[in-house]
Amino acid sequence: MKTMLDQEDMSMSGLWSASVHYNTDNIHIHVATVEPNPTRKKRNINGKLRPQGTISQKTRRAMKSKVVNTILQADREMMDEIIRNKIIRGKNSVWSFEHPELARRFVKLYCKLPADRRKWFYNMNAMKPFQNEIDDMTRAFVRIYYQKEFAEYQRLLVREQETFKEAYGENSKADDYAKNKMNDFYQRMGNAILKEMREYSKIIHSPAPQAWP
Repeated sequence: MKTMLDQEDMSMSGLWSASVHYNTDNIHIHVATVEPNPTRKKRNINGKLRPQGTISQKTRRAMKSKVVNTILQADREMMDEIIRNKIIRGKNSVWSFEHPELARRFVKLYCKLPADRRKWFYNMNAMKPFQNEIDDMTRAFVRIYYQKEFAEYQRLLVREQETFKEAYGENSKADDYAKNKMNDFYQRMGNAILKEMREYSKIIHSPAPQAWP
């Protein structure tokens, strides 16, 4: 409602009340808004004056977006917790050489990378030919260490995707949103893997031998 009042120029003059209705199959809310002392100017929409007592489609979309994002906030916080504080942080604390499959994938990929370590970042052009192998290594790491957590992440992502479709329709950008979230995950994991490879490269090329964890 704050979004609605702000966009309709009633933040300082409008009052609203609401009632939750439980008397149908779908719980819903009726909202009433009033200006005790009218201050809004009639807006010109497509050459016509806006009728009194109406709000714009732009405001309706903003209100719907606010509702959807509020409903999904808890899921998003949980998803961030899984990806950033568990899986990504876990990758940064677990060396690939601690597991034979990851060690094999690590060495195979490492030997293919260009000599210039400054190019060892997931989205750089020099890494495009290796992204599939990096993603395979990400999937292997998740399967070995975080299979349960990643399954929960995927479940939450599907639920978020379905909520978007329910709110905005089948032709919404829900599929693009889910795809972008997964791409972001593989990018973050890819950079964590490449960071480990940069550190490994510094160690093996160091003049003085160093212990590899």
